[in-house]
Amino acid sequence: MLTAKNQAHIRQQFRLAGFEHEPSYKNDTARLATLFSIQKVAAEAKVMT
Repeated sequence: MLTAKNQAHIRQQFRLAGFEHEPSYKNDTARLATLFSIQKVAAEAKVMT
């Protein structure tokens, strides 16, 4: 649930419709949004030395 407190930390949000939870694994748009999000998180990760 979005609140004023946690909404400030959301950087990007995707609103996708037309499928249920499990079939979303077969939805190309949902898969691309997931891969995009994973890539963004990985790109911002700090490398431990």
